[in-house]
Amino acid sequence: MSTDNGTAKAAESANGGFDWPFLREDVAYVKALPGLLRDHLGKFALLHEDQILVFDDYGKAVFKGMAEFGPEQYLIRQIGPPDEDEILPDVNGKYPADEISSAQECQYIEPEWKFHREDIAYVKALPGLLRDHLGKFALIHHDQVLVFDDFDKAIFKGVIEFGPQQFVLRQIAPPEDDEILPLVEEFPPVKSPK
Repeated sequence: MSTDNGTAKAAESANGGFDWPFLREDVAYVKALPGLLRDHLGKFALLHEDQILVFDDYGKAVFKGMAEFGPEQYLIRQIGPPDEDEILPDVNGKYPADEISSAQECQYIEPEWKFHREDIAYVKALPGLLRDHLGKFALIHHDQVLVFDDFDKAIFKGVIEFGPQQFVLRQIAPPEDDEILPLVEEFPPVKSPK
């Protein structure tokens, strides 16, 4: 399940508890999750306070969120079962005690690099990209690699199609000497979600 919430981060509140800026939205989402999974799997939920709007297209959800609520005032989740490492509150806004033992241990940790899957797709496609598209721009999302002549068109397509910070954009060129790319053999094959 993907989540887009701009720059929101967990922080320690004044009373010493866990203060997640979108707790109210997450609680509304958890309460509605059974119906959302049944009726809207794979679509996008736009959450603002207790309100949930469902969209087929991520770009339309972002547009509505920005127009209706303003930047960083809403949360978008792709509707699906929670990831196994995802921590969601219960319907009362409490987090599992075994997942979060104290507010002091709660902190937002940015993953070192969340685009391993995109890097693998790029490495697999690199020989053909270098042969046929040298100097152009590769837009990579999951296993999909799209090629553009123009950087601005590639960025625009990425944001509209996949959402901000949900894709990788690379100029197609031989890797730099100090560039670290994954060895494809190190990773199991990636299966597409059904």
